Amino acid sequence: GTDEAMQRAGSPTYTVSAPMPPCFLAYSTQEGPGRKQQADGFAAAIVKNGGPQPVVQGFDLSHGEMDSMVGLPGPLTDAGDKFIGA
Repeated sequence: GTDEAMQRAGSPTYTVSAPMPPCFLAYSTQEGPGRKQQADGFAAAIVKNGGPQPVVQGFDLSHGEMDSMVGLPGPLTDAGDKFIGA
């Protein structure tokens, strides 16, 4: 929609609050620079609101590929496992 107040109310970037757990933010590098900007913006909002600095990492996968590859062998799962200390 076009209602900015509604968009802000539903946006994690504008509604994040402490306490926040550690976060791993993965984004697709195939979908333009906007995805990195969104991830970096959310990471900044977490820190601004007292949360820990998130791990932000891009992957050369589409959004759909990322969804289907979590847990399968490969760089996305390796990064997630490293984040959780598996």
